[in-house]
Amino acid sequence: MSLFKKKSFGLEISDNAVKVAELSGKPMAARLDAYGASQLDIGVVDNGGIFDKKKLAEGIAQAIEKASPGAIDTEDFIFALPESKVFIQFFEIPNNVDSVSDAIRVKASEVVPIDFANLVDDYMPVLEGEEANEYLYVAAQKDVLTSFFEVFEQVGIEPYAVEFESAAMVRALFDTCPENHASLLVDIGARTTIVSIYDYCSIVFSKNIQIAGNTFTKHLSEGLKVSMKDAEQLKIKSGLDPKTKKGKSATLLKSPIDEIIAEISQVLSFYKGKTDRPIKEMILCGGSSRLKQLPEYMHDTLGIPVKVGLPLSKIKTKKGSKKAILSPTVIGLALRSLEKKPDEAGINLLANL
Repeated sequence: MSLFKKKSFGLEISDNAVKVAELSGKPMAARLDAYGASQLDIGVVDNGGIFDKKKLAEGIAQAIEKASPGAIDTEDFIFALPESKVFIQFFEIPNNVDSVSDAIRVKASEVVPIDFANLVDDYMPVLEGEEANEYLYVAAQKDVLTSFFEVFEQVGIEPYAVEFESAAMVRALFDTCPENHASLLVDIGARTTIVSIYDYCSIVFSKNIQIAGNTFTKHLSEGLKVSMKDAEQLKIKSGLDPKTKKGKSATLLKSPIDEIIAEISQVLSFYKGKTDRPIKEMILCGGSSRLKQLPEYMHDTLGIPVKVGLPLSKIKTKKGSKKAILSPTVIGLALRSLEKKPDEAGINLLANL
């Protein structure tokens, strides 16, 4: 249990980049003290797995060294495992069980295909009922965590809380809990799209989709017979603008986007069948959510309001430090460090390690 709140920073690692951020103040009145990022070579991290520990360590060190406007001067940090490397489940447990922990373990053993001897896990209640409570259960393989720890040791930094990406994202994007409805969070990155439902002040559903920004670029490259570099530039410049390339680029982009929308529709149907709480808004985030006219297209197709999430909207920035920080994950991790007991402020896979 925490006796004192540690000064710490947030660390996010994706397949193509490392991001760090340090905040000060209070969660609802935070200031950005430092932000840094570095690009990773292709293959250093792939699908959330580490394939070159030395280069990843160098990337983390570089991001910390490049941090501005202030320096990151602590070894302690909060980290989110890539969503592709965690198991996320929701279990309904009767209130009259002798041991909630044992009951959750029994249910987890039925769906998590890993021996418990090689698992780290944690759980927390997300919804209370008269006869049963619903719990969020998160687990990861020990060797996955160990692989990251070996890299952190090379850099000389130490995590004291480990959660999952969606939990960090909602912390950055939501000031309050909507009372009468749920919200849909769609994080479109380079490799994957994470679709999450935020309700009752917690993530209550999360799904990984293997379609994202890189897929968009590949469709343009193959359809227009241009290089991946040129396709990437066209994607950023034109997005879903029907006037570009006589509408051909927009048509090509809509193909993978429609696949994501189909997955989102299934999620909406699933939640509608599970609860009477409607999903009244969709929040887009992640670098690939910046596609021109994407919010409008998703709104027209799905019929719910869509907006782009701004992770710095509630963060004060020092003069000259305003940055295009697109990822809410690293900001959400840094926000957790401002809680009175950061290691207990949500899922922590180090709790039972």
